[in-house]
Amino acid sequence: MNWESLIDSKLREMDSFLKQNKWFGRENETVNLFAHNFLLGECNRYDFFTSPCQIGIEVSVKQLEGNNRKKLVRKDLVIWPRGISTVWNENREIENRPTAIIEWKIESPDKTKADVDWLINYTQKYPEILGYSVCAKLKDNRGLIVSKIIRGNIQEVNLKCVYQPYAQGIDDHCMG
Repeated sequence: MNWESLIDSKLREMDSFLKQNKWFGRENETVNLFAHNFLLGECNRYDFFTSPCQIGIEVSVKQLEGNNRKKLVRKDLVIWPRGISTVWNENREIENRPTAIIEWKIESPDKTKADVDWLINYTQKYPEILGYSVCAKLKDNRGLIVSKIIRGNIQEVNLKCVYQPYAQGIDDHCMG
């Protein structure tokens, strides 16, 4: 197991969850649902995921270079290689790179284009970073549409699985 296979499997579980339940939220709630109900339960099960603080929601990463760009850009969900990490090092310099960046949109897959383009460029420059663009469909045709970006290349994620909430340790109150 590694970050890529873990994220893929948790996205499959969330896709199945959304198809089988009437949960609804906006983009921020959807990011939190994935982080807290799907990823967090895996903490300390693997040597690469040892701290809840490896998950950052709405945190900064180094921006790509370009005209009129700030040094940092905020991303929906960032996974760091170590707990209590940020983009800054101990000398307050922008240095640290995440393990994965997951950008989210709700309802409109066409709105993911800018995220996908940014992730293509970012993962080309930093090939060790995984990129994901996720569109959560919460009204019609419920589920996730996921593009995984590795080294600048887009890969679709196979979302076929059966969601088993109790086997995964998710409580009833998280599903309503």
